[in-house]
Amino acid sequence: MKIKKGKLLESKYVVSKDNYNDIKNDLEDDDVIKIVDESETENVDDVEYVEYLKPYSDESPFKVNGKKYVYCWGLYPSGKVDVACYSFSGDVTYGYKFFRKSMFNITENNAIISKKELFKTIKSMSKNINESNITYDEKHAERMHPGLAERISRKEHSLGKNPIFPDSDEQHFEEKLVSNRFNDLLKNYKKQFNVESIGGVMDVYKNTMSYLGVCLKLESEHKKELVEIAIDMVREEFDIDKEDIIIDAELTTIIDDSELIKNDRPSSVEGMEFEDHKGIENVTKEVYKRRFINSMIQGSSKKCSHMFHMVEDKLSEINPRLNTNYSKMMAGADYMYYMTDEGGQKGPGGLVNVEFPTQLGEPAKITAKAFVFPILIHEIVKGVMEILSSHGLPENKKITEYVLAKADFTGAELDDMRLGPAIWERFVDSIDNKHFSIKHHIYSEIVALPVDDFNDVMREIMAGTKSGKKYVKKLGNKISHDISTDTLDF
Repeated sequence: MKIKKGKLLESKYVVSKDNYNDIKNDLEDDDVIKIVDESETENVDDVEYVEYLKPYSDESPFKVNGKKYVYCWGLYPSGKVDVACYSFSGDVTYGYKFFRKSMFNITENNAIISKKELFKTIKSMSKNINESNITYDEKHAERMHPGLAERISRKEHSLGKNPIFPDSDEQHFEEKLVSNRFNDLLKNYKKQFNVESIGGVMDVYKNTMSYLGVCLKLESEHKKELVEIAIDMVREEFDIDKEDIIIDAELTTIIDDSELIKNDRPSSVEGMEFEDHKGIENVTKEVYKRRFINSMIQGSSKKCSHMFHMVEDKLSEINPRLNTNYSKMMAGADYMYYMTDEGGQKGPGGLVNVEFPTQLGEPAKITAKAFVFPILIHEIVKGVMEILSSHGLPENKKITEYVLAKADFTGAELDDMRLGPAIWERFVDSIDNKHFSIKHHIYSEIVALPVDDFNDVMREIMAGTKSGKKYVKKLGNKISHDISTDTLDF
């Protein structure tokens, strides 16, 4: 790290002499810091909220008054790095002085114990309740957001206790999915940015937005050409004729999703009355099925957003800098999903609307908009996957309305983006090379299964069993035969 002299805000981070020995092992090699006397920053220390920066080495969560906390490094308004306290229940990070005053009535006038002694006291009176079984690569120091990690471990995510999830050992299925996904994205970020370590959430955010700005500028005079490439890529990937689905796409930063906004949480359906409790149980299964399908829609779309690598030559002809900047932008965007535990979207980088045909023989229509090329691919693919997934909805219109009200809500989309790609990978891994090109046909056939059959098949696929692979292979053979004899309905 580099130690810098000068004004308080000239450095990336500011630390007091008292904290330097504690924090130096948690700082990165390229961090620029300034060491100051405690008196230089004490006037800005006593704040209620600070920015969560990174974990505090070897700290475990503790409980105070029934609520869970963990000490971390926080970034204060002055730019100073100091000890802070993350609250799991509120997903907020408190300033250290504010926390100890509000929780322990310790102020500057009556403080008689050091930070380390306070840590030790709290640990002795509190049970270690680190319940997360997320597995991290020991070669890398970075960790996902602690609130997110625990929420995944407690199954308090968008898919809940889905019956499709296979039985597991001490680390449950979703923990394994997220562990693998996070570690892969972590390594990709370091590879794309050529760094040994990753800074705090604001560093990643600034990097990502910086490359987004570069991509917007590089695309500005080539939007029409890029839109055509995106549409052609998706048509080829899904083997879609123009007569089957109309695709209207646009690269634009003017995106109004007001007409598409859904409820942030599951909503109620007026006039819904069930015949008996068995009916409630069956519809609940349909809701879980739809939730799982939504995660696969997001997962497939997210994976396909990286298909720009497949047209590297075409993009290089437009501008040789596009591929590199797309790669960095997407690496940052993917990694950001695990640095925060936000429950909803702050603004769309893209959107898609699907219009289903009202008469037999009419094509469906996809209208997609996005800031940049990779996100446009994502939105178009999401539209196609939505059409394929419509086969998985109940035939009864009233029940379908109920299922969509309970399963489709914006508050679930971020978790679907976190879990979905790994779920889609599990599905794709069950398909042999012979049938890989028809994977979306296989998907469409499986989602159309009755809910109990769907759950059984998907559980085998997610578990990676021989039975699951055998089913997929048999289905692939049937679809291949139907395609060869021109009897398959898309």
